[in-house]
Amino acid sequence: MPVLRSFLVRDTEGQPSKVGMQPPENGFCFVAARRGNPRMEPCKWAFEQLAVSSVHQLKSCSSPWVGIDEIGYLEEFVPCFQQAILQLFENKRVIAVLRKEYTPFLQQLFSRPDCLVVDLDILIQS
Repeated sequence: MPVLRSFLVRDTEGQPSKVGMQPPENGFCFVAARRGNPRMEPCKWAFEQLAVSSVHQLKSCSSPWVGIDEIGYLEEFVPCFQQAILQLFENKRVIAVLRKEYTPFLQQLFSRPDCLVVDLDILIQS
């Protein structure tokens, strides 16, 4: 299953310094966000160009299932990336990791009629 993967990069002191993304096809990683004050701040160009292109790769792949790890608050600042994600949900079966946070975009995804939400915190407590 093709996946758009994100990952945290830590500095030499172990503190989060940036968020990287790895597109599904070519493995070329790029920086999607950098440490701001107090939270990560998106690199808008990377989201608008590289991340949107990566979502389009997922949309055009032959697999009916695709994955995204993860969607969170950074996406709130990049409307064209949100649109690409919404189009992906209309064209593919998507397994996505969503941050447990209130943002309008995340709420829009959570409220989709075709969305099944599994809260891992609740599963772990059971």
